[in-house]
Amino acid sequence: MNSMKLFAIAAAVMMLAVAGIAVANISSDTEASSQSVGTFDIFVYDGYGWDSDLGVAGYDACKAMDNSDFVLTYTTSSYATNTTYNDEQVIGIYSALYNYTYNYPNVEYGDFYEVDGDGTYGSHDWTVYIYDETLNTPAWVPAGVTLGWIKPFDDYKMVLDANGQTCAASNIALVKDASSFPVTSFTTYLGTLSNYTYNTLTEIDTTTGSAYEYYFTIQDTTSPASASINTDCFVTLADGSSVLLSTLSLTTGFTIIGYGSDANLALYQALGKNHNFDFSPIAPNVYNSNTYTYDYYSWLDKLFNVGDDNSTGVWKYWMTQYYGTSQYSNTVGWQYCDFNLGYYSDFSDGYNYATNQYKLTYC
Repeated sequence: MNSMKLFAIAAAVMMLAVAGIAVANISSDTEASSQSVGTFDIFVYDGYGWDSDLGVAGYDACKAMDNSDFVLTYTTSSYATNTTYNDEQVIGIYSALYNYTYNYPNVEYGDFYEVDGDGTYGSHDWTVYIYDETLNTPAWVPAGVTLGWIKPFDDYKMVLDANGQTCAASNIALVKDASSFPVTSFTTYLGTLSNYTYNTLTEIDTTTGSAYEYYFTIQDTTSPASASINTDCFVTLADGSSVLLSTLSLTTGFTIIGYGSDANLALYQALGKNHNFDFSPIAPNVYNSNTYTYDYYSWLDKLFNVGDDNSTGVWKYWMTQYYGTSQYSNTVGWQYCDFNLGYYSDFSDGYNYATNQYKLTYC
């Protein structure tokens, strides 16, 4: 998104705020859910032998390592303006253009160099492996992302790294000073664990009131209306009833329920092929020396056949908001999302500004 577009969007947001456009909050859940129910089996090989910590809770592998018996020492961010260690999910980057420090998801989240005091900064002598359950024959493969972007949820399997490999795993191994995964010694070690079976990805609970439940209010406020339903399907309304999507009005707006390990995957579960978003690698896009962007994972390309459009000289786009506490004024209400939906969750150990209520307005 270039700076001119950002300026146009910011102006549009200000006009909407002045106009007083608002939607009442859907439920009273403005606090994050309890810690996520995802778990990891963690294995560590120090070059001499194996150790493990099994069934460790964590929304992502970084959180799980912090909850484990192992102690990691993290590197410092390559992008943050101030010294920030990479166990932080969000970093601050100063913009000279706007004279303001903006928060961004940390693409290096979970990058470390020591395990239990063993390691050398900058040496990269530790390699993270994931047990890839999506392969025809599951196997240990090098992770294509840092620990923080590895998640143990089944719906996260579609999120891919730069090589097209899944970022989902519930078994991870930290291996030191080895050019490949030490299969023989690992197999021997597993034999010392009583009746061990691999951990499996956490299934998303789609029952009413589950921890994975999200509400989405969707409306097209452009005139004439721009959005249209491209794939009909059954959706679940806020009252729990199931209706065909084609019976709802995008101009009037409606609220539906979706289930997922983050808000983006919940929206995808709710709308399927009506929701086109980016499954591309989680990586920074640094397009000049002053700008850091993160518009890969869950970048909303199109929803109901429309997306960013400047064909008339005026930007139209999907404005996203969450219901919760503002990071700027500490007030509760509808707040503008700073990040793509995939960076939001309703878990206390998930990313910042956790909530289960969102509003998407095409304007």
